[in-house]
Amino acid sequence: MVSTAALVDLGNRLKAAGDWHSAVENYYDALQLDPNLYAAQLNLGAVFFAAGDLPRALEHSERAYSLEPHSTEAMTNIGEICRVQGDFDTAAQWYRAALRVWPDCEAATTQLALSLVNLGLQIKAQDPKRAIKCFQEALVHCPTNANAYYNLGASYGELQKYDKALINYNLTVHFDPRYAEAYNNMGVIDRKSTRLNSSHDLDLV
Repeated sequence: MVSTAALVDLGNRLKAAGDWHSAVENYYDALQLDPNLYAAQLNLGAVFFAAGDLPRALEHSERAYSLEPHSTEAMTNIGEICRVQGDFDTAAQWYRAALRVWPDCEAATTQLALSLVNLGLQIKAQDPKRAIKCFQEALVHCPTNANAYYNLGASYGELQKYDKALINYNLTVHFDPRYAEAYNNMGVIDRKSTRLNSSHDLDLV
């Protein structure tokens, strides 16, 4: 009789070779022998995610998590599914959970920053202050994220906090010198400041 470990190992090799259909069959065969097999559930989630079948990817990733509640891989996989579905808030919660278990998890750190920037953009029109907090938290986890600096600068610019906007635009181009929008926005702020100073000088005449 073939062991569950052998079936999962064969499934992993087939998955690596790109034969997802046969890999899925082996994982399901393993689950017939042991329905509570974490490795099979986790890998099924990964295969279905790669295939674009997000509902089944989420189903198996959640089962893997229920079997191993401290699995950072299961948590990050669920977070990634939520992120791709556009549920950035839930995705961020899963990445934070993964980082509580393993603070040095690079995948969770990177994806959390990305999700927070996306969440900030999603809620910016309705809740600009919370959006700013999202961009700031993203930078706590990824201090070199040019996109987070840019959106933080844009948020401050819309609030007419031009000094803070310029600081963040400068940091944007420091970490990504090709970020054309940041240069453009700095130019816009500079022209506004020039007009304001000229108007002030005329008032003094």
